Amino acid sequence: MPGDLQPRKRNTVAFTFLAYVFFAVSVALTLGGIIWYLDQPFAVKGYYGMGVFCSIMASFTLQKVIRDNEEDKRLTYEANRQFHQEQ
Repeated sequence: MPGDLQPRKRNTVAFTFLAYVFFAVSVALTLGGIIWYLDQPFAVKGYYGMGVFCSIMASFTLQKVIRDNEEDKRLTYEANRQFHQEQ
């Protein structure tokens, strides 16, 4: 690979920034609604808050697993193709 080639960026800086901002705003509004506007005891608010937190973490984990599995499939396909071309 020549040294002047740069990896292709899939997303622009603006799109990446907006994704982070919208994620932060949505989490803040959801948790804010639970904490300040839900007329329930603190234990119920905590339960809902932990549910939101666990859902967010699960979505990150699921996204990472799906991405890793797709990269593994692509790498395995390329390795198999290269192996069969050499034979």
